[in-house]
Amino acid sequence: MQWAIKIIKKVFKGYHIRKKFWGLINQQLSHNRFMFYSYAAISIQRMYRGYYSRKYVHDFYARKKYIRYIEEKNEKRLFKLRNH
Repeated sequence: MQWAIKIIKKVFKGYHIRKKFWGLINQQLSHNRFMFYSYAAISIQRMYRGYYSRKYVHDFYARKKYIRYIEEKNEKRLFKLRNH
């Protein structure tokens, strides 16, 4: 009878440890997946924000056009001041 109890305990302990082990493995895999997708989402957001900023906020050609406009306006004023 004692040997039966020992076998049952041994089998149950093995089952319990394997279940705990696979639970930890699955938890670690879920965490790794979450971190991977979080990093991918952050990278996509970073690229989109850079694109949007370059295209609409800090538009090089619009700024260049504005500077050219200001320079022309200043030249006209200087011309008027010199001739006045």
